[in-house]
Amino acid sequence: MQRHLERSVVLDNVSDFRNLYSWSVSEIADASASTATKQIPWTWSLYFTLFDVQLVSSVSRDQYGTVGEEAPKLVEKTHILAKLRSGHPPDQSHPTEYSMFGTARKIEDLTLSIYRRSAADIDDCRVFGGVSYTCDPDFREETYPDYLGFTLYVRDEFFAQIASRIDQRAIGGGTLRVDGVEGFYSDWSPSISTSHIKVLTSDKKDHPVQTPEGCEIVPPRLGKVGDFDLTLWSQSLNPSAVGASVENENAPAHTSGRDASLRSPLIDPKVLTLLKSLRLVAWVIAALLLIVALK
Repeated sequence: MQRHLERSVVLDNVSDFRNLYSWSVSEIADASASTATKQIPWTWSLYFTLFDVQLVSSVSRDQYGTVGEEAPKLVEKTHILAKLRSGHPPDQSHPTEYSMFGTARKIEDLTLSIYRRSAADIDDCRVFGGVSYTCDPDFREETYPDYLGFTLYVRDEFFAQIASRIDQRAIGGGTLRVDGVEGFYSDWSPSISTSHIKVLTSDKKDHPVQTPEGCEIVPPRLGKVGDFDLTLWSQSLNPSAVGASVENENAPAHTSGRDASLRSPLIDPKVLTLLKSLRLVAWVIAALLLIVALK
């Protein structure tokens, strides 16, 4: 398996601005090249927009079941999967871009997975990712892109609520805010926003960092998320067309089906015909009485 890294990643424990940061991580193209912009851990808020939210279910045989069981135990799993787009609606004109340390590629594969947490755990959020690689399973070469994902563990009640809204197609959108994400780096700045995040994965072997001899600094890698906030909102649904087939001469052409059913007469058509006939007879009698009075 070949990881697609274009530059070396090095840790620098010497800083000209020790009052701002004491160490940093940089990328170099070769041994003779000067280091690029120094990156330090990013602790401020970052936002993502959810789309293509779906419910994923699977069933598999339990490989660790009790030996000697007559029927194999089946394990059923359900989780919620959403794609992420960098930025917070409605202003997404200048979203933060993400790339792996050692590459200049923009990470396009951003996801959020939501699982039910166990009774002993608390609501939690983790982050994971991987550098693009090429492998040849079954004598067929395949290349996989850089990816970055968040995993959220929530209470059964909240999970069931989201799953129900997905089933009803009633989710209009959502946002994910994360703070203090381990493995996220950016340039030092007095601002609390950034245009670019460099990512250091948890894989020390395939995503190495060169450190000075004797240096005891361990740069944070993908893992924990300091704080998070998930917000979902309902989709605006059109009213049902109940009673839309009922004719109503007085209703305007743009009236919705629901309004039409409220404005339509609730009288049997035969009764209406009879009333119209009686009204005509009344007019005839009134006319005859007027003629007799004039004579």
